Amino acid sequence: MKRGHVTGIALGVLLGVSLLLTGCGGGGRGSIASGARTVKTGQGTVEYTATRDGTVYVLDADTDKLFGLATVRAGQTVRVDADADRITVDAKVINQRPIAPNHHHEIRFRADEGRSDR
Repeated sequence: MKRGHVTGIALGVLLGVSLLLTGCGGGGRGSIASGARTVKTGQGTVEYTATRDGTVYVLDADTDKLFGLATVRAGQTVRVDADADRITVDAKVINQRPIAPNHHHEIRFRADEGRSDR
């Protein structure tokens, strides 16, 4: 094998492992679909109840990191609970990792318009 080919393979493996380890905790605003609007912001505990079916995005606005992403139905409540270090949709935990209580958190929502599976 040529040295350049081995280096390329090693870089590919390293990139794959780093993506696996970081999971969905990166991305930030650039990972949020266009058309998603900010529906709730705050520190500590932040809640939003969806009025329509759609997708919610939970962003740490101070660090520009995406902490949560979920599909919701009308009437479901998204809760960012910094004290418990978790994000839930109704009672289901969608993310449990450290959440800075003094940071500003944004919940953004994008309604599902014209989807055939809803």
